[in-house]
Amino acid sequence: MFDFGKANDAQKEAIMAVEGPVLITAGSDTGKTFTLVQRTVYMIQEKNVKPEQIMIATFIEKAAKELITRITNELLDRKLAVNINKMYIGTLVIMQYSVDAMRTTKSQNFVRKDADLFIIIWKKRSPVN
Repeated sequence: MFDFGKANDAQKEAIMAVEGPVLITAGSDTGKTFTLVQRTVYMIQEKNVKPEQIMIATFIEKAAKELITRITNELLDRKLAVNINKMYIGTLVIMQYSVDAMRTTKSQNFVRKDADLFIIIWKKRSPVN
């Protein structure tokens, strides 16, 4: 059984929401990073989602770096051998460049771009259990 740590009910709901993308918004110091870290680990540990199927976008580079550090530490604490470098973790600006690059390569169906808004759509490579 998954260890949710100190997650409250709303955080647990977000952590277990694995069908499609999730937008987490909240004020400062409310546990957004904790929730994203736990959700990422939950998807890998409990739902067998591959790291390359996970994308996390933030607005601030510092937050993206913090996510990488915390996810790495949580995976190590749980003794899960996962290559975090296969995940897409970064800021929306960097993601825009990455998405544009992916559009011109093999992943033609990865993104639909509408004006200044881009919507991330991913294909499931394997079923989520």
